[in-house]
Amino acid sequence: MKIKEYLINDYLLEPKEDINLFFFIGPDAGLTDQRISVLSKSLNIDFKNPFCFSRIEQNDLEKNPSKLLDESLTYSFGSEKKFVFLKIYTDNVSSNISKSIKELIAKFPLKNTKIIISAQSLSLTSPLVKYINESIFSNTFISYQKNYNSIKNEIISIFSTKGINISNDALELLVSNLGDDQMNTNSIIENIMSFIFPKKSIEYEDVIATTPNSISIEIDKVVFSVFTGNKIETVKNIEILNASGVSSIEILRTFLRWTINLKIACNIYKNSSSIDKAVSGSAAFVFWKNKPKFEQSIKLCINLDFDNIIDRLLVLEQKVKYLPNLETSLLTYSLLKLSKMVA
Repeated sequence: MKIKEYLINDYLLEPKEDINLFFFIGPDAGLTDQRISVLSKSLNIDFKNPFCFSRIEQNDLEKNPSKLLDESLTYSFGSEKKFVFLKIYTDNVSSNISKSIKELIAKFPLKNTKIIISAQSLSLTSPLVKYINESIFSNTFISYQKNYNSIKNEIISIFSTKGINISNDALELLVSNLGDDQMNTNSIIENIMSFIFPKKSIEYEDVIATTPNSISIEIDKVVFSVFTGNKIETVKNIEILNASGVSSIEILRTFLRWTINLKIACNIYKNSSSIDKAVSGSAAFVFWKNKPKFEQSIKLCINLDFDNIIDRLLVLEQKVKYLPNLETSLLTYSLLKLSKMVA
């Protein structure tokens, strides 16, 4: 049985007792390894104990097709359970291996045996994959390589099953904070749901409050709106940060770091005319969604006097410290002035 993406974590943390075969497949090797590790801990597998754990490689099974069934049905004295791990490396399998796995499945259910098969390269349309999926005693976990849209759809699906609505702004920010680490994704989602309870809606401010990288990403938006000469977005982004309780000092210090990185990138771009070299050579971590704006900033700001801008930012920080009642006005006015220099 194929397990839906948003349910995988639950199935790995609490494996069903009647499941004999855990089948891992899909192009994301890192995610597959991570999931197998989680499952192994949940099953309390002792990999160092040869009496209850056996590892079989694809080549071993080619030479001895009966080995999988023999190992799965052989119990050592004093061992309550038997765990078998089979690693398949290629994108197709021989008739011997296919027959061996089918013979094993035909013996299900097995009371005290758990088999894990990792077949990352095997085609999802393989007849063997279909055969495994049809067994009620097997769970299939597919590790897809995620992109922005797949993460977005997964998040919508998770919240929808819980009867929770999420605003478009909140969804965009949340997806921007999530990567390929499924366990981290689930942890962040659980934090958000706990934070909003008993509400059934998630707003932009909820994501800001519960997601570690949200504030940093939002401050970056101010930086790029200024350095691309977008005055309307600059005002809007500053207002959002102020409403979320982010201090002007924090915004300024982040802005200063980006200004230094942009200065380095512009110097590289002047000498090489390569935008890729400029981005990679700046030593800045650029979130993938911000990369086009960083590249645009380099091209627009190549002739700016960055030393003068850095001096202004340092002076502005001192003014903001001594005039806290005017910090938002000072920040907005100064960054708008800088934005006009770019435009």
